[in-house]
Amino acid sequence: YHDDHYDKAFAKDYELKTLRSVIGPESQFVKGTNGAQIISVSTRHIGKSDFPHVSFIIKKEESVWFMGDVSALALKEMKNYEKPDVLIVPYACVNTLSSVKSIKEVGAKKIVVLHLPERKKDEYKLWDAVEKCTENEENIFIPEMGEIIDL
Repeated sequence: YHDDHYDKAFAKDYELKTLRSVIGPESQFVKGTNGAQIISVSTRHIGKSDFPHVSFIIKKEESVWFMGDVSALALKEMKNYEKPDVLIVPYACVNTLSSVKSIKEVGAKKIVVLHLPERKKDEYKLWDAVEKCTENEENIFIPEMGEIIDL
């Protein structure tokens, strides 16, 4: 549905070749192995897009919300779900002071920011905006490409 993230034909081919399940936009609820649960939630995409968009809640001992390219507006729609321990969001959810305020209202213990370009290819200065808006936030983590974060 979303060319840079999900290819339905590739996912089906992968499932056939590996006998592993792919969780995508069509998935409604999947119980994973080792007692983990993955719940798909239809959410709004960033901007004025009409892309089908799905976010995932991954639950075991802790709860992780993986929000993909979610609009910060969609996070208000998630109020019926248990607050996450870890919230994973795109940079657009923390590139203004008001968006940082909104994201903190979710109540996550830790927030990880994704979908930023490599610094050397950041022609729109997205890193600068995100770092400026989150500089005093101790629970917001912004990994560089390939960086591992120990949460």
